[in-house]
Amino acid sequence: MLQKILKLSLAGSILLLSGCWDQNLLKDVRLIRVAAYDLDKGGRLKNSVLVRRAKGTGGSNSTEEELQVYQGVGSTPRGVTDDLDRKIDKRYESSKLRVLLIGEELAKTDIYQLIDTFYRDPKSAINAKILVVEGEAGTLIKTAAEQEIKISDYIADMIESAQRATFTRDINIQSICSEMLDPGQDFTLPMIKTDEDMAPSIHGLALFNTYSMSGKLYGEEAILYQLMDNVLAKQARLTEKVFDNQPYEYQNYVSIDAAGLKRKIKITAPDENSISVRIMVDINAKVIEYPHNQLEEPGAIQKLNKKLSKQLTAEAEKIVTKLQEANCDGLAIGRNLIAHHPEIWKKTKWKEVYPKIKITPIVNVSISQKGIVN
Repeated sequence: MLQKILKLSLAGSILLLSGCWDQNLLKDVRLIRVAAYDLDKGGRLKNSVLVRRAKGTGGSNSTEEELQVYQGVGSTPRGVTDDLDRKIDKRYESSKLRVLLIGEELAKTDIYQLIDTFYRDPKSAINAKILVVEGEAGTLIKTAAEQEIKISDYIADMIESAQRATFTRDINIQSICSEMLDPGQDFTLPMIKTDEDMAPSIHGLALFNTYSMSGKLYGEEAILYQLMDNVLAKQARLTEKVFDNQPYEYQNYVSIDAAGLKRKIKITAPDENSISVRIMVDINAKVIEYPHNQLEEPGAIQKLNKKLSKQLTAEAEKIVTKLQEANCDGLAIGRNLIAHHPEIWKKTKWKEVYPKIKITPIVNVSISQKGIVN
C-alpha cells in the first residue's frame, strides 16, 4: 500500500514540475556585453549599447558578426532600458554585461543613482568592470563599432593588464558598493580615453568624493598611489629622472620594479581639531633599466636609493594634495581613524575635516637587485 502511495506521489510531483515558469531563452533576448552612459544636453540619461549579431555566410556553418550601436534616452536608468527595448529587435538583456562605461560629465554628478538599479535586480551582472571615460562614453562605443572591435573583450583584457601592472585594482560594480557606503573611505575608478588613432587606453584614475568624481591621477601617479594604498600586483614599474646633464635624454633616467612593499599608516589625534597622519611606504626595488651600468661602484646603490626616495616622496606629496583637493579619502584614512580613535571619529565631520588635516607621506626605496648584468 505504501509503495503504491509513493508511486502516485512521485507521479504527481513530476506533473507539477514538468514546466518552468521563468524561462529566459537565448533566442528571445539580445545580450548586451558593453553599455555606456552619458548625460544628454537636457540633463537626461543616455545609454549607448553595442549589439552583436551573427549572420550566415553563403549558407555555410561558419558565421561572421555585424556590430550596431543603439541609443536610448530617459529620465531614469529603467526608463533608458525601456526606450532601448523599443528599438532593439529582441528584448534588452544585460545579465551578461562585462563592461560599464560612464561618461566624465555623468561621473561628476552621482553615480550611485545610476548603478542602484544593478544592485536591485537579481539578474544584474554586478561583476561587470566599471570605468570612467574622458569625454563621452557613447563615442567610444561608436568608434568600436566603426573599427569592428569587440570592445567588451578588449576593455576587459586591458583592465586585467592594468591590474597586473598595479595601475588599478580589481574593481567591479559589486566591489565599489561597500566603499561608496563606507563613511571612512572613498574609491577610485580606472579612466579610459582614445588617442589620436582612436585606440582606447587606460591612462589614469578617477577620484571620487562619496558618489561623485572630483579629481584625476595620471600615468605613474596611479601606480604610486596604489603602492601608497598597500596594493602591489605582479609588477609595479616606476621610471625616475636621476640626472640632468647626460648627452642624451634617455640616459637621465632609471627604471625600477617594486619587488616588495610595506605600508604603514600612523594617525595622531589628540582631539578632533589636531589630526595628523604619516604614511610610510617601504619599497624593495630591482633595477630594470640603468644606462650607466655603474651600480658596482662604492656608494652607488646608496646614492641612488637616497635620490629615488626623495623624488618619490615629493611625488607622493603631490598625490596627497590631489586627494585632499578632490576630498577623496582613497587611502582609507578615515577607516583607520574609526578603528584606532573611535571617540575622535564620533566628534568629527570627516568630509569637512579631511581636506585640512596634515598628511605626511614618506617613501623609502631600497634596491636589492641590480639586474642580471651586475
